[in-house]
Amino acid sequence: MADVVIGVDLGTSACKALAFTATGRRVAAARAPYATRIVGDQSTQRPADWLGAVRDCLGAVARQLTDDRVAGIGLSGQIGTHLLTDAAVCPLGDAVTWQDGRSGAYVARVQAGLGGDWLARELDTWLPPSGVWPLPRLAWFEAEYPGQVERARYLLGAKDYVIWWLTGRVVSDPSSWRGLARSDGTVVTAALARLGLPDLAPPLAGPSAVAGGLGPEAAAATGLARGTPVVVGLSDLNAALIGIGAMATGTMFDVGGTSEHLGGITGQAAGGDRVATVPLPAVDTSRYAVYGVTSNAGSVITWLRQLLSLDGDALFAAAGQSQPGARGLLCVPYLHGERAPLWDARARGGFVGLTSGHAAGDFARAALEGIACNLRAIRALLPATLDGPVRTTGGTAGNPAWNLIKASVLNTPLVQPREPEAASLGAAILAAAGTGLTADVEAGSQAMVATAGRTDPDPALVAAYDDLYPRYERAAALVRDLRSDE
Repeated sequence: MADVVIGVDLGTSACKALAFTATGRRVAAARAPYATRIVGDQSTQRPADWLGAVRDCLGAVARQLTDDRVAGIGLSGQIGTHLLTDAAVCPLGDAVTWQDGRSGAYVARVQAGLGGDWLARELDTWLPPSGVWPLPRLAWFEAEYPGQVERARYLLGAKDYVIWWLTGRVVSDPSSWRGLARSDGTVVTAALARLGLPDLAPPLAGPSAVAGGLGPEAAAATGLARGTPVVVGLSDLNAALIGIGAMATGTMFDVGGTSEHLGGITGQAAGGDRVATVPLPAVDTSRYAVYGVTSNAGSVITWLRQLLSLDGDALFAAAGQSQPGARGLLCVPYLHGERAPLWDARARGGFVGLTSGHAAGDFARAALEGIACNLRAIRALLPATLDGPVRTTGGTAGNPAWNLIKASVLNTPLVQPREPEAASLGAAILAAAGTGLTADVEAGSQAMVATAGRTDPDPALVAAYDDLYPRYERAAALVRDLRSDE
């Protein structure tokens, strides 16, 4: 009988639960999707769907682990998704996801109320202006849903709500509350007071702390042993950084998913208002993750797959039937507004250069190249000291054609990990550290993370994309402000 740890990742579109040995070997896996309801600027999810997906995933993993003992469960969760609950942790409505743009109008109000970079200095965290952070989201809730806020006791993320269901305890981690909490877990209550907002943050603990043991209801629902330790975990980006071993200063990363994060690890804060600079949690808060995040990565691929009826890798195969530059077709991929490099929830996208000669493969190729060009725009915002191979991960990180496009647009090698579900692996590493299976998080990452391949830029494609990129920039500037309400 071997000791294994389970990492549960509550992403934007699905829950993934994977079990690993102490050497990082995957021994069980399950995935369960849940729906996002998008109407205009509104994007919501049902918290009951999170619980159903976690129950199904953990149950499926438990059935696969006939000869192994689960030492602990760690969690990772989407950031910028918020749920109001009462004191009994009953939801007061659906959860508002990070794709929801309605709180964007409250960013300026929060900035005016706090003034300058006071909050950034308090937090040692520099964040671009966005409605997804806790303060503007809470200001929006209070203005638009005052009855809910009056009844509310907690503002929770997806991971927080699941921890409560698993253990009966309300607790989160500081990385999931960036924009309000310091790395040590203290909340900047002075910011709430200045804005006249209630303190609805849950209690905060370190990411490898044990939140509690698996309760009787969750144990019965999943088939896992009652009392199994559940570790607090991290936001999905930070869990993924641990899961790809991106912790040393100078390491670059590309964490793909519905959204995509491109950045690197530095020894000092970068500041600025177009990329985020956050202390590296669970490892060493004197190191920082500096990154930009696009809202339009896997979300664009999913949309185009549905539009063109091209499932799985068929979209990438169709793109291969086109050619670099997609026969003159450009895609500005701002389907959900855009975070980096614009930080404009109302930005719009489009296809430019369209002719009757363009086929489905050209649309697929143009979309992939557009995503990669937007990543190149983010790369330009990062410190010049970050210049080296990029550790990449995510649902499509194993596709050679997609990796070649990104590596060539960025003119940087991409290194693929052995385990593509990096956030789940990172959550499992936290569980291993929190339960004593490994000495600490860095030791766990060294033992459980391995690389599996590398994609180098193609010189001919680099030249083609160096020619394409200025045209993409002009198209993006032309399209992004074309809104139907103006």
